[in-house]
Amino acid sequence: MVRGDDQLNGLQGGKRALDILCVATERTVSAFAYEEIGETSTEGDKRRERLRRLRRLINYSLSTTMNSSLSKRLKIDECKNQDPEQNPNRVASSPSLCHLESKRPQKVVSNKPVRNRKPVIVTDEDRTPTEWLIDVMREVNGMDAKLIFVKVLPNSDVDELQTRLMMPWKQILDMDFLNEEELEKIDRHHKKISASDKGADVIVVNSKGLQRKLKLKRWDMTSTSNYVLGLGWNKVVTDNILQRGTRLRIWSFHSPYMLFFAFVLSDPDPAPTECLNLLAKLCEETTCLEALQEANRMSSLVSDTELDLELRL
Repeated sequence: MVRGDDQLNGLQGGKRALDILCVATERTVSAFAYEEIGETSTEGDKRRERLRRLRRLINYSLSTTMNSSLSKRLKIDECKNQDPEQNPNRVASSPSLCHLESKRPQKVVSNKPVRNRKPVIVTDEDRTPTEWLIDVMREVNGMDAKLIFVKVLPNSDVDELQTRLMMPWKQILDMDFLNEEELEKIDRHHKKISASDKGADVIVVNSKGLQRKLKLKRWDMTSTSNYVLGLGWNKVVTDNILQRGTRLRIWSFHSPYMLFFAFVLSDPDPAPTECLNLLAKLCEETTCLEALQEANRMSSLVSDTELDLELRL
């Protein structure tokens, strides 16, 4: 602050000195130009005009410099006097950093609503293990059955090009379904400790008893972490005829040596186009039935009229 005041006072003193110098020079030229130098009146006028222009230029330059210095000093004072809550970075209150900070683009918050999928409602029926699941557990000496995941499959989970089932952590009903060894394998693959680490082994089984061995891995995304069933998933899609809209329930259990996922499926809701087609077909059949009934009624009326005429004759 003191250093800035000294600079300002120095500039003001320099301006006063230059003003005095310009006035003295102009008066000296006016008094002695004609006698000592022998200039004509026209040449003297030109010299004085040049001096006036020089004086105006000096005044303008000094005024601009003083204003700029004063403005910078005010910005420095403003940064130093800011509330710590508004300016937590006290070190950044230098003139250069304050100037740069004001030019940084601010983050624009979009007003567009974020489209989220509807949450899946888990019913008491969902939490009841099916008979075939109990039978499979008996066959492999399974234990600790848990309903861990319920999802209505989107197109991305049945797309043969993506080849994976995504299981977001925030949608998993019970995260405590993996043992220590399985967690370590998944963590080693996630951290890419060794090329031989491929994730944890899991056997997927369905109501027909068909089994597929897959790898369970972890994928981190911007908004959430996920468990993923990857390589071999397309075969599971084919085996179980999975399609968009299929409601999938995943039960986990352990045999003495392996992790199992049991897939319990529900048929997808009929698509709107299918409903419309069924409705159109029903309307068409109803129209045909009404037309047939009307034809029978008219035929009956004709028969009654002919019989009445015959009786009159």
